[in-house]
Amino acid sequence: ELRGKAMHAMSAIYRREMRSYFVSPVAYIVLTVFFILSGFFFTQIVKYTGQANLGGLFGNLAIVLLFTIPFITMRLVAEEKRSGTIELLLTSPVKPFEIIMAKFLAAWSLIGLAIAGTLIYTLLLLLHSPMETGPLLMGYLGIILLSGALAALGVLASSLAESQIAAGIIGFGISFILMLLNWVGQSGQDAIHYVLREVSVIHHYGDFLEGIFDAKHLVFFLFWGVLCLSFAVKSLESRLLK
Repeated sequence: ELRGKAMHAMSAIYRREMRSYFVSPVAYIVLTVFFILSGFFFTQIVKYTGQANLGGLFGNLAIVLLFTIPFITMRLVAEEKRSGTIELLLTSPVKPFEIIMAKFLAAWSLIGLAIAGTLIYTLLLLLHSPMETGPLLMGYLGIILLSGALAALGVLASSLAESQIAAGIIGFGISFILMLLNWVGQSGQDAIHYVLREVSVIHHYGDFLEGIFDAKHLVFFLFWGVLCLSFAVKSLESRLLK
């Protein structure tokens, strides 16, 4: 019974967040920008490589996600704080964990909708030439995991910030640093450079683009997502103690 109540509470918050995306310009702006950029990258990659391969597209979409995900997540908790509705949520029977998970899943669903739109490129390529399904599936798995990790980071940033703008800046800044660490880590082979590569999301995303599945990358993204969401829950719980 308790589990059923928790699921009902999460479902209610999830539906509210999804509605708020589509009654405001947020979803339409994000989806439009994502589809325009993904379409541009797709046509350019096919034009200059002539290959029936979406690896290059997935690589460029990681940069697109870097800019779009903070925009999607920045309002999730920070706006509740600004409007004062966070206090109502926290004093209701809904637990901080349920609040955070519902908001995270709403953000991830919107990102997933954008990613699903790229399936049209797969169909276009399949109509003209055969494709290896392994690299294609790994590419989609990688971008779904990457988007989930960045969405979890965005939710954490929103839970820590008192305004949407601050949440967006924090989320984007940390995401950019995590990507930058891979470039720095690639410049050397000593222990420090190795550590920098290992904490970078792009490093763990790279093998998926090559069609390679390595369990350590899966564990990394899951651990990163759980860590960020756990800190976000703790942030809300600390607000209850004030």
